[in-house]
Amino acid sequence: MIVSVSKALAAVARDLKATGKQVLTFVGYSGAGYQDPDALTQEASRILDRHDPARTLINSGGTAEGIGQILVLAKGKGFATLGVVSSLARQERVHLSPCVDTMFYLPDKTWGGKPVTFIPADMNHKLARQKARLKGRPEPKEFGGAAAAVAR
Repeated sequence: MIVSVSKALAAVARDLKATGKQVLTFVGYSGAGYQDPDALTQEASRILDRHDPARTLINSGGTAEGIGQILVLAKGKGFATLGVVSSLARQERVHLSPCVDTMFYLPDKTWGGKPVTFIPADMNHKLARQKARLKGRPEPKEFGGAAAAVAR
């Protein structure tokens, strides 16, 4: 069934309100990975430690790669988790995190999204270069992605 973005967002909002919890959202790279995944994990752990798992729901993209490592960390700390991903994830059969309790697919053709809080962390340089070569594109010179450009 195809639904509009507004109907999909209304369903997400309704379900989130029903939990009675605050939502803490992490956004970032998915398949691009991170140059220093340990630094990302350490910073995310510090952020999670400031929140109560009984009152906070952790939201992320829901894929197993990149920012999805936050979901593993959150589950280990006792948080309930939510994934919100583009409908492209289903179409492209992207591997989802096994640590997502609830998953929402939003109708999307661009892998879209806008950051609310940005933690600067380079995507994996080697992987970004490989992907550019495979697509016949020039190798990137910046590894912060589109969100880093907006956050400056």
